[in-house]
Amino acid sequence: MLSQLATKSYQQNNVNTADPFKLLLIAYERAILGCRKRNIEMAGRAILELVNGLNMEAGNISYSLLAIYQYCGELIREGQYDESARILTELRDTWVEAGNKMKSDQ
Repeated sequence: MLSQLATKSYQQNNVNTADPFKLLLIAYERAILGCRKRNIEMAGRAILELVNGLNMEAGNISYSLLAIYQYCGELIREGQYDESARILTELRDTWVEAGNKMKSDQ
């Protein structure tokens, strides 16, 4: 019980102190984990966080991501967790690659 509380406290602190990019990756990880566990609530909440994090003023990319997130949510509701996890994993990996590229360019 004590180790669970410590883990939860660590995770909460990790989220509270994370930069926006790290929060994005955390949301992807939660969504992917929810899919792997076939946990509709966990995956759905994480996808909702991804949707809520979109800056719709950014233009077409935001609308495209919104459509993909909505599609992943639909797949999850239909029980197609593996396909949703595959799509979310590809998106997460693309964000990681972009983040690494930005760091190396600085």
